Amino acid sequence: MGIQRYNPLTNSLVFPVVLWVLAFGFSLSIGSSEYALGDIIAGAFHSMLQGDDLQNPSDLAVAGTIFWQARLPRTLLVCGVGALLAAAGVLSQGLFRNPLASPSVFGMEAGATLAGVIAMVALPSAVHWFGIPLFATVGALAVTCLLLSLSYKLDLGVGSLLLVGVALGSFLAAATSFIITLSIQDSTRTAILMRWLLGGFSGRGYEYLPMIVIPGILGVLVLGKSLAALDLLSLGETTAASLSVELKALKIRIVLVLGLWLGGAVAVAGTIPFVSLVVPHLSRIWFGPHHRRLLLGSMIQGMTLTLLADAVGRRIMAPAEIEVGIITSLLGAPLFLWILLKSGTWTSLREDRRA
Repeated sequence: MGIQRYNPLTNSLVFPVVLWVLAFGFSLSIGSSEYALGDIIAGAFHSMLQGDDLQNPSDLAVAGTIFWQARLPRTLLVCGVGALLAAAGVLSQGLFRNPLASPSVFGMEAGATLAGVIAMVALPSAVHWFGIPLFATVGALAVTCLLLSLSYKLDLGVGSLLLVGVALGSFLAAATSFIITLSIQDSTRTAILMRWLLGGFSGRGYEYLPMIVIPGILGVLVLGKSLAALDLLSLGETTAASLSVELKALKIRIVLVLGLWLGGAVAVAGTIPFVSLVVPHLSRIWFGPHHRRLLLGSMIQGMTLTLLADAVGRRIMAPAEIEVGIITSLLGAPLFLWILLKSGTWTSLREDRRA
């Protein structure tokens, strides 16, 4: 095997970072008010330097309030959720050694969503702040562990595991709908739950940032140096074990990180499909298979995709909003079919059916 040369065009982070910066600025420029991005930024600096005159607010003061209290926290949350979902997709694909092993396709997000709905229905509002992320984390962990157990005990191939994941996700989605149906007498709570299930950031503020930051930091600490071990795992479990990779400990760490990251993302934004599938796959084409660069690149591109989806959802029917989950579903479904055909899984399923 020859030495792979560094290609600045296909391996550099510069272009993805530039796209993310542009998407970040575009997101800040989108809102229900008519203030342009330049006015918003000018108002932000005005608020920093002179403060806000609540008795006689100027246009700059109003623009600054919109920036600090509405657009900036929402944009930060969108970035955090996009980064966590994309990173979770990289880890799940590395763990299962399968380009289709997305948390959204395999039912992991559905497990987190079901657990989050249970928390929202069963727990009083006083404990929602930590209850929803905790329940969502446990839900994602449970589904991931179940899939791992089935894949090893039943020796499932790629196609069979995909079908199991889709069926499991459908069952969990039905259970979520059933719980919402039970609480339909409370129309206000039902409306909140339904809007949360669509996946979006409407009404989210700074108080939601810890739900992203804390699981993100904890996940990085738990992950440690596992990315190099994931590179070896991609060669096969036998090869990885012969190279001193502790497979059991590695899988436990990856599952814990998946639960933390998915739990945080779902707690903030609900279900946002296909980000965890599409972004890692496209990033692998751009950055290559090594997980350290792939994880960082996927997080950047996950932020960009989610920012653009949120901005488009706010712009198309302004002042009304289309939830981010709807936009990502419209974009992700055809891309999923393309990945399915390209990966050869569709062919293997047809061969299994013929046999």
